[in-house]
Amino acid sequence: MKGRTARLDATHRKTLTPFNEHCDTCGQLLWVGYHAHRTVTRLDGLWALTIVVRRCVQPQCPRYRIAYRPEEEGGWALLRARVWSGGDCADWPVALP
Repeated sequence: MKGRTARLDATHRKTLTPFNEHCDTCGQLLWVGYHAHRTVTRLDGLWALTIVVRRCVQPQCPRYRIAYRPEEEGGWALLRARVWSGGDCADWPVALP
């Protein structure tokens, strides 16, 4: 494909872990099921995220093997908003969290 270049290496690294270390249903300690990796581009640089996903390993638990993902992961999602920058687009909606 024409015009494709390789992505640069990440300038920052961060590990996101869930706040819960115990299952909400049975109270057992959650084990780390797997790690997910994401690369996010923000204004302050390129971030390499390691996402720790925990799972309940108690077979009798209703939440057995269901992933507990970090709560902070939602804050790293891309915003889909148009923000008025002071130009001639004063009628654009502003949608900030």
